[in-house]
Amino acid sequence: MNRRFDILVIGGGVLGVTIAFWISELYEVSVAIIDRENSVALHTSSRNTGVVHRPFYLDPDKRGFMARLANISFYMWRSLANRYRLPWMEIGVIEVATSPEEDRVLRKYESWARRNGMDEDEIAILDRRDVAALEPEVRCYSAIYSRRDTSTHFGVLTNAVYMLALRNGVGFIPGCNVQGIVAEISGGRYRVICRDRRVYEGDIVIIASGCGSLRILHSLGMALDYGELYFRGDYWIVDPYFGRRVRRNIYRVPKRRDFPFLDPHLVVRYNGSREVGPSATPVIDGYAYNSPCRGLGGFLDFMYGRSVYLKLKAVIDPRFIDLARDEWMSSVSRRHMASRVATFIPALDQKHLVGRGASGVRCQLIDRGGLVLNPKVVVADSIIGVINYNSPGATGAPAFSGFLVYSLASEGFLDGFRERNTYRHSDLWSINSILEGVKERSMKLS
Repeated sequence: MNRRFDILVIGGGVLGVTIAFWISELYEVSVAIIDRENSVALHTSSRNTGVVHRPFYLDPDKRGFMARLANISFYMWRSLANRYRLPWMEIGVIEVATSPEEDRVLRKYESWARRNGMDEDEIAILDRRDVAALEPEVRCYSAIYSRRDTSTHFGVLTNAVYMLALRNGVGFIPGCNVQGIVAEISGGRYRVICRDRRVYEGDIVIIASGCGSLRILHSLGMALDYGELYFRGDYWIVDPYFGRRVRRNIYRVPKRRDFPFLDPHLVVRYNGSREVGPSATPVIDGYAYNSPCRGLGGFLDFMYGRSVYLKLKAVIDPRFIDLARDEWMSSVSRRHMASRVATFIPALDQKHLVGRGASGVRCQLIDRGGLVLNPKVVVADSIIGVINYNSPGATGAPAFSGFLVYSLASEGFLDGFRERNTYRHSDLWSINSILEGVKERSMKLS
């Protein structure tokens, strides 16, 4: 395999794959995706609810940029799914309020939906009788109904984009767990070193490896003001007989709105199965899918790695301790999880939870101010790192990645590369549709 490329993208998840696609779509360059696994989309991109979220619940003042990108990307994902007959079930989501206080949150959501670009006919406020008519098993004070929320499989969608990227000439370097990145003394290139001693070179390195990004950036002396906490989301599989009695995704207004997590909900998977969850159980590292920590190395890195002060400051917060206790119980006890969901689906009992679903880990960025809401793009010379790319990250990936590549070009990072005269897949995804849908001229690079 070639060891020298113009651009190396570290991370073969939905973000890294869509970034590589857009670079290869817009420029005549040699690009390769580097991933620790032997195929793409094996971690967070496939370990999530599979819901393509409509952005009614995102505060346009705090998360308006991500909301607009999610809105644009919805139609991009739908075009891809329709073109290649991929999983796509527009079943809708009903988010319920169980009190007048929560109802006021829904009214706020209604105005946010319109500010975030959703169509008038997508959103409706329902009273409890309206909800009972649509979903007889659901009990609530009121609800907001988002009609186009969709169930899919983001791993399948990511693989489809990966095939388009391959047609554009993108390479794939499997089984490379990145140990470090060093700059050549001359030539202005970077050497990416794998743990098995393989070395690959590139003029530009883009780090988009999810839970691995911050570790790599810290090794380069970048993003030192940030730390990371890890939360595992565990789901329980619902008995098919009971599950068929609920036709849509059912969410509840989050009780802890100072944390960027959703309360347990019932989701309809792309294959028709139903699951309830997730918990948000604190764990030690970003790949601890079955236990609090993969091993001693992960524990030592958590305790003695960089930003340990930020981590300890966060975990001794009484609100965090209360969250951890409640979420841990939901992870280990089906009775506890069922009791939380029974506040709006009262007929759901622990006996209806018949097994464990897939678990995923959220890598939550922290700084001295606490939890960080939005993604961060960190730049030093020709190394670009994306961190904190969380929900609705998979939903917004096509537009986010396209706008990131456009922003890098605007800042001069891609000046040495020739733009393509014609785009190979413009009939499917258009960079102009992204640029027309956002207000910003470029992404904030720090």
